[in-house]
Amino acid sequence: MLSTFQFADHVVGIIVNSDVTEEVIRSINDRIEEKLENHQKINLFIAIKSGQEITFNAFLKDISFKSKHLHDFSKLAIVTDLDWFKTYTKFKDLVMDGEIKSFGTKERIEAINWISQ
Repeated sequence: MLSTFQFADHVVGIIVNSDVTEEVIRSINDRIEEKLENHQKINLFIAIKSGQEITFNAFLKDISFKSKHLHDFSKLAIVTDLDWFKTYTKFKDLVMDGEIKSFGTKERIEAINWISQ
């Protein structure tokens, strides 16, 4: 299940409260594409609750989508305590134009402040 919120016009905010499946990734990507219709570049905030799994197919779908939109993000904030996902975020930082930072769940307010600038 996804919860979305908006705190700045150029920011997509998403909280994932379930396992990350292809359907969840598709829903996230739809929201990103909607925002890109009105903005050349956006900021993306994603919080993944602890204990959630990410399927391999969802992981591949995410990589595929982000590779098509490498230049469309100014900032990407990932809030999670999943260590392997933080490592994945470091990989994205090598290939995407925008700034990417990962934050622990206790640093959520810091992430919101950073992404909304």
